[in-house]
Amino acid sequence: MEHFVGDSKPLIVEELNLDSLSVEDLLAQRESEFIHTEDLNVFYSYPYFSRGDIDFQFRLFVEDDKLVLEDVRCDDTAEDDISSIIVNSEVARVDIKRGLELIQGNCDLISGEKIMITTDILKYDFEGVNETDIKTAVINNKNIVLLELYKNFF
Repeated sequence: MEHFVGDSKPLIVEELNLDSLSVEDLLAQRESEFIHTEDLNVFYSYPYFSRGDIDFQFRLFVEDDKLVLEDVRCDDTAEDDISSIIVNSEVARVDIKRGLELIQGNCDLISGEKIMITTDILKYDFEGVNETDIKTAVINNKNIVLLELYKNFF
């Protein structure tokens, strides 16, 4: 059944039969269609550095009563999910309460100091740039994506 509202596009209204709706069927469907439900509470940053098909980024998640920040490299061309993400290092593991306070204050999870950026533009093109400037740019990139990850997490 189509309804028109003013000059807008048609609105299609379908009939929903709740008599034949089974909660058990919905739960079974959810379990079969959402394979990696444990990944729903894992947050990934934008890449702070890329090399070919490999992106270097952060991921943030809760494990038990800890907030965990990892530095990972992701390869979208990998054959399977397991080999597509490799943990470079665990950056921080802090109590959830303390971690949330630091995130709200835009602070580093290790030092507790405010995260500072020199520019809010990510730099990925390092052709012709000297090593010192590359390191400075990558550190700034890390801080930019970390602050954005904090916004998405909280």
